[in-house]
Amino acid sequence: MHPLEIVEKSFTSAVQELFPDSDGIVQVSFPTNEEFGELTTNIAMQLSKAAGKSPRDIASEIITHVESQKASNTDLAKIVDSISIAGPGFINISLTHTALADAAISAVADVPSVEKKRVMIEYGQPNTHKLPHIGHLFSYIVGDSIARTLEDLGHTIRKANYQGDIGPHVAKSMWFWIKKGRPEPETLEQKIRLLQECYQEGSRIYEYDEEAKKEIDALNVAIYNQNPAVLDDWHKTKNWCIDFYKSMEEDLGVSQDRHYFESEVWQRGKEIVQQHIGTLFEKSEGAIVFKGEPYGLHTRVFLTQKETPTYEAKDLGLNTLKYQEWPFDTSIITTASEQNEYFKIVLTALQKVEPKLEGKLVHIGFGMVSLSSGKMSSRTGNILSAIDLISEVEKRVTEILQTRAEMSEEEKKYTAHQVALGAVKYAFLRNNILQNMTFDIAESVSFDGRSGPYIQYTHARICSMLAQKSAAGEEIGQEKMIALLSTSEEKALMRIMYKLPYTLKAAGSQYAPHILAEFTYSLAQAFNNFYNTHKVNTAESEELIASRRWLSKNVVAMLKRCLTLLGITPLEKM
Repeated sequence: MHPLEIVEKSFTSAVQELFPDSDGIVQVSFPTNEEFGELTTNIAMQLSKAAGKSPRDIASEIITHVESQKASNTDLAKIVDSISIAGPGFINISLTHTALADAAISAVADVPSVEKKRVMIEYGQPNTHKLPHIGHLFSYIVGDSIARTLEDLGHTIRKANYQGDIGPHVAKSMWFWIKKGRPEPETLEQKIRLLQECYQEGSRIYEYDEEAKKEIDALNVAIYNQNPAVLDDWHKTKNWCIDFYKSMEEDLGVSQDRHYFESEVWQRGKEIVQQHIGTLFEKSEGAIVFKGEPYGLHTRVFLTQKETPTYEAKDLGLNTLKYQEWPFDTSIITTASEQNEYFKIVLTALQKVEPKLEGKLVHIGFGMVSLSSGKMSSRTGNILSAIDLISEVEKRVTEILQTRAEMSEEEKKYTAHQVALGAVKYAFLRNNILQNMTFDIAESVSFDGRSGPYIQYTHARICSMLAQKSAAGEEIGQEKMIALLSTSEEKALMRIMYKLPYTLKAAGSQYAPHILAEFTYSLAQAFNNFYNTHKVNTAESEELIASRRWLSKNVVAMLKRCLTLLGITPLEKM
């Protein structure tokens, strides 16, 4: 059992005996300042008003009671070194050195206890007939990390992608491609770039050319109706995109279990709306709408005057199909925050249409990703694609790695690509995903700052250090090794390590990869501080060498686990 759980149990028992009228539940957390020990609780301040006593007096009573428990509670006696009062009434707990070290080592592979669920998570969502931009890249990276973390916690995960393969954007792209004579470039990247250009030109012409507008609208209807005259062109260009996205996902290390398309759910969504006209949906000026005002929302159109389904209706079809195929406890839908209000309405309608979905649907609205050049638009062409961003970052990393004389050109190429991916992924994951962010290439590739390359380099550094000396003489027993790991830097490192189970639990329950990203950086930083201060392979004695190498092995195993959950490749050589 983790020390936090033992302390929480003991303090809860004390509070329930001393203050029986309270709910008696004590929450223990990690203090931000290591001077305050390894654990802390503010239970005394919570009880103060109802008990009619000062927080410090209450804290003193609780401490006296807990101290008396140590005589009969072996576990508590082994882990608690001292308990003190700080400030207005915080209770701070310092752990014994052995308890801290044991917990730090156990945390390397520990999986915290959580209620296991079937969780579906939808992310990525690039439309066909366009280049995926960095917003899609952000979605892939964040969604993948959330899925990995939930899976690590023991949940059963199904990863889904939803892509728009019909609609005006497809018609605009295909229309201009046909006008150009249906060109077929050689590579997938050339094909997808061509379709992006065709989409931009089709969008531009659509705005001012009435004849072209009629032709594009007619093509859109023909695609919806699966008119044989357009199916070959549609399938050909759509498959270019699907193959391109699959290769991109593989390169990113992203695996998804199901790719849904608008073309397979729009009819289902339309039928759902039609079945509920008069109860949930109603006619308004020829369209079919959902009146959101009774739910504190606004009215949205689900079927147009031409009886074509809107995105809202398609989402009804999509999410009911998801549940039919794979009944879930929770379904997480990730999009840009611009769709937050939209999803409030869609999820409300969904739960009315299908009561089984009540309480099972979660929408996460990501903050917007911007560049120094401003907001992106795939329609106007002011776009930095996902592959362009990765390529630009890779160029920067390649320049840095040119100084690595010990690496072959093939190793440099592989390493540069993995470091570039690590740089982009960590830059996206290190901040709260609900907030807007600006991507800074120079900052992302830094080997010295709060970045993916810094953490990857730390992992490689430990691997290199461990490879320099044989394992001879390392079997001296864990108890003895722990006793030797007594410097402030070693203790600081272990204070971070032992928090991993609760870090994972928080990152998973809050769908917040930045919690894990920050922990991983702190772990790398603490190890480098230890390594720069103390000798490992050339320490004063063989026993100390063995102890510090043992600690390093556990750190590198923890870094590997964390990097993997962030979707970043843990490199052994850089």
